[in-house]
This record gives sequence, C-alpha cells and structure tokens, in this order.
Amino acid sequence: MTEKRDYIVRTEAWIAGRPAKAGDVVRLTEREARYEPVDPVVSDDADAQAEPARRAKGRPETRTGTDA
Repeated sequence: MTEKRDYIVRTEAWIAGRPAKAGDVVRLTEREARYEPVDPVVSDDADAQAEPARRAKGRPETRTGTDA
C-alpha cells in the first residue's frame, strides 16, 4: 500500500469522494492527489534540508605582487 501524505486543498471541491473547502488539509496517496486540486504540505524540516549550505565569508585573498 502506498503511503498517505498531507495535502492542502486549493479550491472548494469533492476530494477523494468527500467535500472539502479551500485550505483544508487532507491525507491522500500520491496517486489520489494526482487527480485532485491539492498541493503537498511542505514541512519545515524538508525546507531546511533543501537549502544549500552557506559558506562562511572569510578575508579575500590578496596578492603581494611577488609573483613574476
């Protein structure tokens, strides 16, 4: 069986055979959600993992003019 996930309803509609209003959170499988006006709920943990690591700013390298 496919894992169910949370989705946010975009517009008032029947979602998987049940009435739902815009903004409601529903649990659907990925296959069910494919055919419904819903968006996946994004967790804060997923956002933190998706952001690339930032480099610490250091002093810029300077040339001394000794290169010939």
